[in-house]
Amino acid sequence: MSIRALWVVQRRTDGEPELKLSRRYPTVERRAKILLGPTYTPIPSKSQLLDSLRAGSSLGPLVTLRRGSWFLACLPLARSNSDNDAGVAKVQALALALGLANFLCSAEESSAGAQLSSLPAMLTAACPFGTPIDTDLCQLSLNRRNSIGSGTVNDRPTPAWRPFGSRGKAAASAVVTEWVRAVQYGRRDVPDAWEVYGCITSKCDLEGWPDVSLNATLPVTGVPLQDLFVHPCVRAVPESTLMATSLDIYGTGDSSDEAFAGPYRFQFIPPTGTFRLCIYTASCPIMPVLGLYRLDEEKGFTSRGRNGGGVSLLNLSLCLSLHESVRNAFEYCTVHIPFFNRGFINVKDCKVSTGNLDVQKEQALLVWNVGTHFPKSLQASLTGKVLTEGQTGHKAAVSSAPFCSGLNAYAKIIFKIQDYTLTGCTVDSYSIQAQPPAKIKVTTAKELISEEYIVWNCLGQAPVAFTPDFSSTV
Repeated sequence: MSIRALWVVQRRTDGEPELKLSRRYPTVERRAKILLGPTYTPIPSKSQLLDSLRAGSSLGPLVTLRRGSWFLACLPLARSNSDNDAGVAKVQALALALGLANFLCSAEESSAGAQLSSLPAMLTAACPFGTPIDTDLCQLSLNRRNSIGSGTVNDRPTPAWRPFGSRGKAAASAVVTEWVRAVQYGRRDVPDAWEVYGCITSKCDLEGWPDVSLNATLPVTGVPLQDLFVHPCVRAVPESTLMATSLDIYGTGDSSDEAFAGPYRFQFIPPTGTFRLCIYTASCPIMPVLGLYRLDEEKGFTSRGRNGGGVSLLNLSLCLSLHESVRNAFEYCTVHIPFFNRGFINVKDCKVSTGNLDVQKEQALLVWNVGTHFPKSLQASLTGKVLTEGQTGHKAAVSSAPFCSGLNAYAKIIFKIQDYTLTGCTVDSYSIQAQPPAKIKVTTAKELISEEYIVWNCLGQAPVAFTPDFSSTV
């Protein structure tokens, strides 16, 4: 839910309402024009608002609340004109109005002016960019007083993303997380596909509003970062960093810029809490884990199950190879092998070269826990036979994967490697600095996580995206 506008009005001693504060959110207003379309109505003007308060009338979806001499009004954004959406929006707007009323009425009459002057900073924290995140303004005010040191000098506007500074021991952390998504077919006529993308997540518990800088570096054999997008709090990034994508989309060979190999330097005023400093992609030349999956039905095998369903005997073989350049130390590495549209399963003479195998019969799923390390050969294998028994009325994973019938099957590899990234990107802990200078406890880390890492049965069919060949076009 978002707020299009809000007003704080106080009734004077002569009974006339006086506008003390108003705030509008242009980005929310643009969304309102798009969502509401022809039913859009503009924000009430100051005179319309004051006239409605004098007359005690209402202005459409405007939510008003009176507390003592104060009038609080909020105009929420409802995604549609339905009663349900409008009702939910009004309830959430009322919560913000109550928070404003409690904050203004919590002070003594002699300090009401100081309370009103601090209201803009409270709204920056409670409702940044028109989205209420904390309507308890009294608690926010207490946090603000406790967070800023007595010697802090604020000689510039408070950033909307960091309304309050921190108080306590200075600490900063930066984590490089990369995800690898892959589809492997095990066929010569269909090339495997994979992509790598990542982000740098940071958290800075520093007093006041410091300028922080850090460097992300690559080794000599590292892979340059591409499509780099930074958080709005970043104040300065070298032009060479942002322009260094070096993409040749159409294969014309016209890309003249050399890939930028770092270091990538960021200067920013950190928001409160954890945030993504930047996101990126990379064209890595290797897949960390190669897989070959073979699944076929035993010919000439006929049997009848106890429940009247047909029984099939499947020959299963899955081989995994860890690339020699990848760190052989997993936090976890498991393989899920589902058997869709086949009913219950039963394992017969299945062997694994490393780890252990778990059979979930009712879910028609094999779970191979490879472990935290591959053997010295960097090879791991699973072989055996699986009996599948169809059953009338059995609904295990039928509707979730209608394509996966017969030999159309896949295995999904799930892994995580700490202290490693495919690009080699890492945050230099000695490069994290703050102005004004402070003694900071610095923590850095990096990790690689699989995301939709699929190995299709090479003896069945698999969905393939068509990639046009631009090199053959004129």
